[in-house]
Amino acid sequence: MLKVDRLETHDRYLEFMKPTKEIGQHVQMIIESEPFGNRPFYMFGHPRTLDLTDRWKLFCNGKYSNFADVPTHKIMWQARLLKPKAETNSWLFRCYPRSDRLDLVWNIPKPETWDQFDLGKMTEDDTTLVSIYNYIHCKELLDEPHPDDPSDAEAREIYRQIAMNLPKRQPRKII
Repeated sequence: MLKVDRLETHDRYLEFMKPTKEIGQHVQMIIESEPFGNRPFYMFGHPRTLDLTDRWKLFCNGKYSNFADVPTHKIMWQARLLKPKAETNSWLFRCYPRSDRLDLVWNIPKPETWDQFDLGKMTEDDTTLVSIYNYIHCKELLDEPHPDDPSDAEAREIYRQIAMNLPKRQPRKII
């Protein structure tokens, strides 16, 4: 039988539930940049594997004292005009520039971790449970566009305007 110190467990729970500062700062920076002007947009987050070179760069910058501690994945955050299809191991927020409003649309973890969010578990989370349920039973609800989303044609035009205003890339010199 395992003896658990309730105060120590609660402290670990509080530490686990703290938002990651780096993720929050990065997402806030994207929102403040108003990628689509004052138009609401989606912030889609999904993990991607770090290759050995990227892991080595992180290790060399001195943040990690042991190479084994360097993360193997990073979270990619993408600002999108149109709602992406729901997928596992992803987060989707609807962002409203020039306001404090940020709506969580879904939080769908990896399927092998779904049971960790069940009722009564330390990591129980209602939003995650609802996201998992909707992903399994009514995925079309998660994929349904928001009433204020632009049409595909409007989104293409907005993306075209952004692309036209980007600075021209200098051709690379081959030595």
